[in-house]
Amino acid sequence: MAASVQALRRRRQPQENSDKSNYASRHLTVENWNSTFGYYESFFVWFLIFGLYIGVFLFVCLRFHQFPEPRIADDKPLEGVFYENLARRHLETVTSFGQRPAGSEANELHTKNYILKELLAFKDHLHESKEMLIDVQNTSGSFHLFFINTDFYSVYKNLKNVVVRLGPVSGATHSVLMNCHYDTMVDAIGAGDDMSSCAVMLEIARSLSQSSKPLMHNIIFLFNGAEENLLQASHGFITKHHWAKSIKAFINLDSAGAGGWEIVFQTGPQHPWLVKVYLEAAVYPSASVINQEVFELGLVPADTDYRIFRDYGKIPGLDIAYISNGYVYHTMNDVPQAIPPGCLQRAGENLLSIVQALATDPKLDDPGDDRHGNMVFYDLVGLVVVHYPKRIGSILNCIISCCTFILLWRKATAASMKTSVGGFTHLKNMLAGFMATTATWIVCVLVVVVGVALPLSLCGRSMFWYTNTSTMWFLFVMPGFFSIVSMQLFLKPRLFKGLDPIYVERLMFDTVLCELAVANLILTYLGLGMAYLVMLWVLFPLLLRECVTQVTSLHWRDNKKTMLMLHLGGMLLPLLSSMYIIYMFLIIIIPTMSRVGTTINPDLALATLVTLFLLSTCQYLFGLMYVCDMRLILRTVGTLFVLGLLVVVFTSVGFPFSGDRDSPSPQRFSHVHMNRKNYNLKGELVHSDSGLWYLPQDFRRDELIQEHFPVYKTASADLRGKGPYFGLPYFIPILHLLNPKDSKYIPTPAIDPQPKVVSALVSKHSVSPDILRLNFEVTGPDHMTVYICPQSDLTLVGWSILPGTPLPVYTFPEMNETSYFVYYGHGETPHEPWKFFIDIQTTTGRWPEDQHVVDMAFSGYYLHGRHKTTPELTEHQRNIPPWLIPISFTATYASYQF
Repeated sequence: MAASVQALRRRRQPQENSDKSNYASRHLTVENWNSTFGYYESFFVWFLIFGLYIGVFLFVCLRFHQFPEPRIADDKPLEGVFYENLARRHLETVTSFGQRPAGSEANELHTKNYILKELLAFKDHLHESKEMLIDVQNTSGSFHLFFINTDFYSVYKNLKNVVVRLGPVSGATHSVLMNCHYDTMVDAIGAGDDMSSCAVMLEIARSLSQSSKPLMHNIIFLFNGAEENLLQASHGFITKHHWAKSIKAFINLDSAGAGGWEIVFQTGPQHPWLVKVYLEAAVYPSASVINQEVFELGLVPADTDYRIFRDYGKIPGLDIAYISNGYVYHTMNDVPQAIPPGCLQRAGENLLSIVQALATDPKLDDPGDDRHGNMVFYDLVGLVVVHYPKRIGSILNCIISCCTFILLWRKATAASMKTSVGGFTHLKNMLAGFMATTATWIVCVLVVVVGVALPLSLCGRSMFWYTNTSTMWFLFVMPGFFSIVSMQLFLKPRLFKGLDPIYVERLMFDTVLCELAVANLILTYLGLGMAYLVMLWVLFPLLLRECVTQVTSLHWRDNKKTMLMLHLGGMLLPLLSSMYIIYMFLIIIIPTMSRVGTTINPDLALATLVTLFLLSTCQYLFGLMYVCDMRLILRTVGTLFVLGLLVVVFTSVGFPFSGDRDSPSPQRFSHVHMNRKNYNLKGELVHSDSGLWYLPQDFRRDELIQEHFPVYKTASADLRGKGPYFGLPYFIPILHLLNPKDSKYIPTPAIDPQPKVVSALVSKHSVSPDILRLNFEVTGPDHMTVYICPQSDLTLVGWSILPGTPLPVYTFPEMNETSYFVYYGHGETPHEPWKFFIDIQTTTGRWPEDQHVVDMAFSGYYLHGRHKTTPELTEHQRNIPPWLIPISFTATYASYQF
């Protein structure tokens, strides 16, 4: 028996030695590196890869701009059907009233009356199973808001909301809210933001009111008249209206552009059943938990009424917004023509189905266990929707990552048995692979951001990608890919010298798979639903390449085409999902860069983002570079980069802005004709001036406008005046974004806008030995601000604006002041002055009669009517080039010492 075992061992040993010698015979040196794919063969391999990436991106672009055919109503519209032409009639009528800031006649009278007229017409044709109540709310109040990294306090008077409650004639206890706003920013027509949503809501109200389909719950349609006033009207509704207590869920509609798909930005808080209702009811769903988490992290400089309903109403909801064509957002270019045909039809059909589903869902009354927890949810270019509880996603992510680690361990063990590469050596090689991928990420980001974006920004080609976005692919993507390839060519003789390139390819694939599995676990541990995207990048390559090759024993050397197809096939679904998210981010972020302020370099920000997108979607390509001859690819990519660089630097393609009538992408700036006055402790005027204040909103500042208006070359850059907050009438406290040192000032004759801001200290008395109370009365235009700056040894400890200790706004350290900000707005002119008090605390416990306690600045803003403009503003704007778009108004600033 022993002899037979020894004989068997002798027979096996030659076979094992033969396997190792065969492997060694296939072991290639660096000199024979390119034998797997030849010179020209490699070019076609990468041509196929580039074709896959470009094809997926084009598919996403085309898909994102597909809309249903608009439905046109005849004399007898069908029951329960949404018609785009009826919605467009509302849109075109209201936008014909012009800009509609809160307090303007167009907003407070014409738009409100039009909406009321249409609703009353719907009521005349109400289905017998329905009940419709219409109310016009006149609301006043105050609240605190932390926005754009600073604290706001907001006070409002006599703002209007048009509210409709549609429900079963038998009555209902609970309601679902649907909200839009019909006011606009100054100098904005507001077709996309947000009259398109109001037009859709009006058509939905018509369709539902005339439909025989029963409702279980009420539907409340809120047409609010002051969202652009720092979300004031929605606060007035949810905290003051008698119908608000019946609301159990809401849908908020807003816009960051004009047209496109309406995207779910936020959901909840918790109440995962809402997401499920949306995804199952929406005809054209588009939602991703990534959008929500990015918004919650504060990476998007915007906010909506969703926040008010969530924080002050304590109710869950869906925040849905248009995101395309952000170039026209808050400008005169936001016209109905910018909204493509079919856009309203898509939104209308979607929202009609969703609100019907919510109004007939028993969970609106009592969600049960579904009131807790969160969902992982996403769609795949609107074709497929996926949703599951986050706890299930956490388990799934952990299982997939653990299976990946087990598979990689088994592969490493099998490799040590079948090849000359031992287990320890394989582990060391994987560590080298990790070093290679990490070094590639670092070098790629540095090359694109520091080597390309920064020099272009410094040499006067900042924001070259803003209008001609295709240049971004040549000047960000191409050098990024060039650096990736160059790093692999640099690292292979240093980290993988003498190794078979096929082994190195497999090693790099396993390394990336392991890194993504670890990233999947980290994101899951942090509780982020966006881990699903990383999970897809682990799961599908694992299934399609690793599992298939394990079962079939396919090998690169003998099955190059099959292995390549399996490799790319495993990337297809996660690549499509990633490209979809990336495309949405880009169409949001690129237009936003023209209004993020003068202190943020958008080139560096976008270059970093694009490079991270590039690296995250092509990690699995790192290994292919070791089995291909990359010389021709490197030359091609390098040539494309150089050509793109020459075009951007030496032609008009690199000019960032465009005044094209059909597709504008202009530069924005605030143009304010202002008066400034300063009064001392005795009430005497000690300084007064008036001028045009040019305040750019992007990183290019005024360098381009100086070429067309030489007067700005000699304009003063020293704007700091006396009084709180740099002595300037900032509409909102955003010094950290719009630095006054980047603005210009041209002295002009004084202006006399009406009504004047009149502020008066009514009384001053001690409420305790160490607290002094100052009572004020203020009258003026429908938009005013107050900046309060106590003396350095005193503290603002309370006021009548809100209970609690006030929070200061951000100021520059060199300003050496603590300032507090209050924004005031009204619709219909109040019969009484705005009255408030402030409480100032001293540390000395005594108040001399003549003590300087506080500096206060009162500003008034004239955003509509005949006092909105002046001859000087008109003259300066008469000959502006079409690629410039001003936001102009008049303002006054007066500071006092008390």
